[in-house]
Amino acid sequence: MIKSLKLVNVGPAPELHLTLGTRLNVLTGDNGLGKSFLLDIMWWSLTRSWPKNINPKIQSGYVAKPIDLKNNAEIHFSLLGKTQQEKNYQATYIPRDESWVGKAGRPINPGLVIYAMSDGSFALWDPARNYWRNIWEANNYSGMNDASRPAAYVYSQSEIWEGVPGENSREHFSGLLYDWAIWQSGNSEHFSQLQSVLKSLSTKEEPLELGKLRRLMLDDDRVYPTIKTSYGQEVLLPHASSGVKRIVALAYFLVHSWKKHCENASLIGEEPTNQITFLIDEVEAHLHPKWQRQIIPAILKVITDLSENATTQLITATHSPLIMASLEPLFDKNQDLWIDFDLREGKIEVRKELFEKLGTINNWLESEAFNLKNSYSLEYEKLIEEAKELISSRREIKPTSEEIERIRKKLSEALSPTDEFLFYWRSICEKKGYLKSVENI
Repeated sequence: MIKSLKLVNVGPAPELHLTLGTRLNVLTGDNGLGKSFLLDIMWWSLTRSWPKNINPKIQSGYVAKPIDLKNNAEIHFSLLGKTQQEKNYQATYIPRDESWVGKAGRPINPGLVIYAMSDGSFALWDPARNYWRNIWEANNYSGMNDASRPAAYVYSQSEIWEGVPGENSREHFSGLLYDWAIWQSGNSEHFSQLQSVLKSLSTKEEPLELGKLRRLMLDDDRVYPTIKTSYGQEVLLPHASSGVKRIVALAYFLVHSWKKHCENASLIGEEPTNQITFLIDEVEAHLHPKWQRQIIPAILKVITDLSENATTQLITATHSPLIMASLEPLFDKNQDLWIDFDLREGKIEVRKELFEKLGTINNWLESEAFNLKNSYSLEYEKLIEEAKELISSRREIKPTSEEIERIRKKLSEALSPTDEFLFYWRSICEKKGYLKSVENI
């Protein structure tokens, strides 16, 4: 679990300092202000690896670079280990080596770390498999750290589905399509978990129910999973919608990650970890509004159900007002945090925002999270601003009847007859004598 992060000469601002919530952290802000970058930094802080370095096939997770290579660049962070002990770290960028270097030695064990990236790729750091081990040096009987184990597991979007053949049968990853078919045909415990997770992540109106295994083509002997639709058909997963594939991939990787971790922990005689950190970029990607409204609460529930004894830290970036509205019933200021990215006078500011219940989606659109003036289309927004300016008390010259009529006609054509702004504008015009009666608009 990550507790705090401080960046100097790296990232969206010359200096950035954050203290994170222990359960839920939601990042908001415009495109290009550094939300995905910050998630990459958090993954590195927890695992000491950059996803792109492990798997060049993915399109994100590149090594962070300083803003100015001539000045020192530093990453400071604190982690909470499985013993609940907090430890501080610092890394400095070495330009000649193009790497971040910190104090040598065995790092703290942060627990299970999962990263769902915006390009559909996934990364996994398993403390039972990826954490350094002690080996014994026969000559002088001294303990030493062995960093030969894989730094992490990173899979591209296609690899999540099709799998990755391992070298010499090691590090083999079967992938969603194969694992699902095996779990379903054997009616295993993992298949039951997958069914439960899919049910939690889908909506009541359109529950994701699993159909029969079926072949896809004559030249392909594999059997593929199917999804039962609300309109009575069983759709092969390769033919499913982008939204369904997104949910299916999330469900599979969560089950796979926890399953593998429990197996690995058993092999070394340890209990499964008591900490899970889940990073997810653009959590609403491809999802219909109905699905967006429940995805965060559902993910928190799913992880809790999979690992009853583990504490969960979820860190996600979003551009969706529906996501923000969905947090209102569960947001707890004692363990949750809203972090907002803004561009002010040519500089990026990253700060903690006070989370308040705003109710409707429109209110969230106009909040600090999204900074929109209103929820109208851009063309209608300009028209409304023009209409406001025409009757503004700051206007020195009284508008002519022709100007009022021109805007009146545009508003009546553009907006619904029951639109709140239409009532407001009409009321002001009547009070000022610009319109004589309701019928005039």
